[in-house]
Amino acid sequence: MTNSGATLMQLARASSERVDVASGLKLLLRMVDIPSPTGFESEMAEFMFEQYEALGMRSIRQELSPGRFNAVGILPGSGGGPTLMLNGHMDTSYRGDEEYLSGPGYKPKGLREGDWLYGLGVKNMKCGLAAFLTAIRAIVESGVERRGDIVLAAVVGEVEKAPVDEFQGVEYSGYGVGTKHLVAHGQVADYCILGEPTGLQLGVGHMGSTWVKITTRGTVSHTGYIHRSRPVSAIDKAVKIYQAIKEWIPSYQERHEYLGERPNVNIAAMRGGWPWRAARNPIECSLYIDVRTLHDQNSVDVKRELEEIIEGLRSTDGDLEAEVELYVTNPGVALDPSSPVAGAVSAAHEMLTGAPPARVYKHTGHDATHLEKGGITTIVYGPGGRSQEGGVWGWSKDIGEHLHVDEFAACARVYAAAAVEICGQGTVEV
Repeated sequence: MTNSGATLMQLARASSERVDVASGLKLLLRMVDIPSPTGFESEMAEFMFEQYEALGMRSIRQELSPGRFNAVGILPGSGGGPTLMLNGHMDTSYRGDEEYLSGPGYKPKGLREGDWLYGLGVKNMKCGLAAFLTAIRAIVESGVERRGDIVLAAVVGEVEKAPVDEFQGVEYSGYGVGTKHLVAHGQVADYCILGEPTGLQLGVGHMGSTWVKITTRGTVSHTGYIHRSRPVSAIDKAVKIYQAIKEWIPSYQERHEYLGERPNVNIAAMRGGWPWRAARNPIECSLYIDVRTLHDQNSVDVKRELEEIIEGLRSTDGDLEAEVELYVTNPGVALDPSSPVAGAVSAAHEMLTGAPPARVYKHTGHDATHLEKGGITTIVYGPGGRSQEGGVWGWSKDIGEHLHVDEFAACARVYAAAAVEICGQGTVEV
């Protein structure tokens, strides 16, 4: 349809009504069938390029390393309007072959049973990518004229992974490397809808994370001599620090709060000694800790607090030696719920559901931080909130990832309407 005689809201509704939910769900299941763990997203990227070509979009291949690239598609407008980016990551939270993860939602095989879809990435976040493509198809088929461009950026390396110790290489290259590269190499926009799972709530920010490695030292000795040499055990010292941090966590949480949410702390791993040489006293042990932070916190302050804990232990344990090292410093972000992109998403949601979306500030980190730092006004909105078996955010420990078809349908329609609302406007004010 042409724009003649129609209001922008009428055009937005017309585009949302053209959304083909059945085709979108089939597209999503095809995406799930493509394994794309962090570092190995190339097959998924090629699939995205195929979809761009079918929609008449211009494609841009952004290579980060040999065989690893962001897949960008551009649907141009007539000119003079705001550019809207739709951003989502292609990598999945797991590889799909882990022996300890047996549920259908942990496997790269799309499955539908009734109104539920299962499979690795079906919630995080191939559902967002499929909903973006479904919305763009509806816009193209509706014939609505737009001034602004629509950019779909399917990025690599968003999942919360980071290289440390011997764990090196592309498999561990996450935490936003794709979007950081995206905005640093020409792919920018006025606004962005980040399609991370929010359960159709308006994501107005997320916490950051500081990953800390604390290493303790011991002295070498043989099992046969420890009754005489009385060596210092690095594991014993690490356990002391572990217990002190566990006691610190409640006070840390009490001191930091935003929109009713308080940051979590996870002591994720402990590695020490030589399992292949148990006849030796452990001379080194490391704790690996994830400290969530609010958007107004600094990772350096977290490091100082942990160092103060260790210094306090030294006052009663002169043998305690420990080093504190930061290996992830991913800041949080607060997003503007009154921005034009937030307003467009909220208006589309209310138009299609009858009520404005609730707001959520998430504990999990994602690429909104890097988009905002790149000068792109961002809001987060996606499916993936409804869960079975008492899980959260479209996941449960036994099933893995799953998604209700109604959430996908509603989200694709909101994307279509919001994109027309934004890109149908005149030049963005600066």
